[in-house]
Amino acid sequence: MTTTSNLEIASNVTFDDRLPLVRQPDVRCPCCGTVVTTLPRRLSIEPCETCKRPLTLVRMTSSKRSYCISNLLDLVGSAYGIATCLAVIVFALSGMDTRGFAKCVTVLLFVIGSLLLVDGTLSVRTKIDRTWGITRTGLAACVIGLSKIGAGVAALLLVAVGISL
Repeated sequence: MTTTSNLEIASNVTFDDRLPLVRQPDVRCPCCGTVVTTLPRRLSIEPCETCKRPLTLVRMTSSKRSYCISNLLDLVGSAYGIATCLAVIVFALSGMDTRGFAKCVTVLLFVIGSLLLVDGTLSVRTKIDRTWGITRTGLAACVIGLSKIGAGVAALLLVAVGISL
């Protein structure tokens, strides 16, 4: 899963429906750091030209017309983490049975397994990987990408076990 810790790089993006192509030198991909020459339209997903990660515009909370360019894989990973915490809390505090919790974990494993497979495949193909705030290129990115693919396959195998419960 790719992560970005430098959000202020792309937080100065303003969006105008009349300008689908925007060239601003300070708007960079959160994964590979290259300049983004084509911003995605609102509610759409466009790949980065270099690392092929899916990019989308996310509205900043401070302004209606201020947007932040984000990696969709980061957003899904964040939602996965929140959903996992909520599932554990609901299991601990309510009368949820273990079979229901196992089904919930199965769905969450499918999400993270799919996410790891996509991110690993993109890392192997483009030889660019960003994990835990470190951007890697070349052979190191391929090795990490293959590791992500292996973890994704293992997660999907566990999904098959969870479905059989």
